[in-house]
Amino acid sequence: MKFIYIGLKEDGERAFKEKTGIEWMPGSEHEVTDKEVCAEMLKHPTIWTPTSEEPLTLGQAKPYPRMGSVDDAELDDEHDKAERAEKAARDAVAKAEDEAKDKAPLHTITVDEGELVLDGMEPEALHDLAKKLGVKVHHAAGAKKVIDALVASQAK
Repeated sequence: MKFIYIGLKEDGERAFKEKTGIEWMPGSEHEVTDKEVCAEMLKHPTIWTPTSEEPLTLGQAKPYPRMGSVDDAELDDEHDKAERAEKAARDAVAKAEDEAKDKAPLHTITVDEGELVLDGMEPEALHDLAKKLGVKVHHAAGAKKVIDALVASQAK
């Protein structure tokens, strides 16, 4: 899905850079293929907006109508189109979220406080947890390796 950055940060947006490798600048447009990331981005319509397959050219853009120049039927049609587009966007988000849930099992461990979900934790927090629990991991290990080590330590 293609998105365009419409946020207000003039020096660019760095959210999702870790997942997409993209630093978004004002007006920049990029293809995002990860459905989970697309679902998250669709939740922030004031920062990113999906673009159509073919962007509008200046000649295709419609000017705002002057007061009294449009009949009610035309306004109703435009309203219906907007409602259908909004529903399609909500459906796309729900579908992407469902697919993401089905795709990745959650990694959990049992600690004194109960079950702890490791997925989504920052690497630094995972390293701190491993140290606290006495699980040895390399200081430069990535989140996945630390999660695997923590889960494996619980299996013993």
